Amino acid sequence: MSGRRARVQQARATSELVDRKLTIQLRIFFAIFLIMTVLVVYHLIADRINPLWAVAGAVIGVVIGRILGRTKALSWNASTQTVIGSSSLLGTIILVAYIIFAIFKDELIDNWISDPAIVSVVGLALTAGVMIGRLSFMLRGLQDVIRLVRQS
Repeated sequence: MSGRRARVQQARATSELVDRKLTIQLRIFFAIFLIMTVLVVYHLIADRINPLWAVAGAVIGVVIGRILGRTKALSWNASTQTVIGSSSLLGTIILVAYIIFAIFKDELIDNWISDPAIVSVVGLALTAGVMIGRLSFMLRGLQDVIRLVRQS
């Protein structure tokens, strides 16, 4: 029990090192991921779609999400003693490109897939993948920044 208690205390101490806005953004990414995943599973069952379509969409989404993770530059703010995220010019360009893609993704997917149910599943899985890709990239970045701060 004491090992679990120590891990909980360490997680709380770590979360106090992350800016509130960044924490909220990470929670939103996770919530969107969960919602999209539930919708994908529902459509897979209700529409009897081959799960490989969802897997393909999610894998492509994770790759896009990892690229989009670079839109936030994570750094240590000495005055607030927290990890903060700021957008760079390259990050802004990548984000704008993704927004354009997100707006037209159904039309792009529709070029290769003609079944609307499959297009829906691929689009939802793609969005879920993007969210988990961004989340994993940013969490890794947070760990790296916090590790550096604790070492110094």
